[in-house]
Amino acid sequence: RYDIQYFAIEVEDDSMSPMLLQGDLAILECTTEITGGQIYAFLCRDESIVLRRAEVFENQLLLVPVNTSKYACSLIENAESSSADIVLGKISHSIRNW
Repeated sequence: RYDIQYFAIEVEDDSMSPMLLQGDLAILECTTEITGGQIYAFLCRDESIVLRRAEVFENQLLLVPVNTSKYACSLIENAESSSADIVLGKISHSIRNW
């Protein structure tokens, strides 16, 4: 699997806590294909990046934070036509400094 490309982003909030903490380094596999239950980086309309677990329902995409006490879920309608523009990659690893 040497043809797969990866990149890293720093986790900027606690929306995926305790799984991913602010300051962790998330390693992402470049992909626009979404598999339900996996965590992805999504580009928002305001050009911020959020990390969320994706749940797929027919033509809808539900973006779910781990920390639901502080962050709301987001629903994307017509996910087939718009997901390629907003999905940056799937998390494959994370690095935490102790």
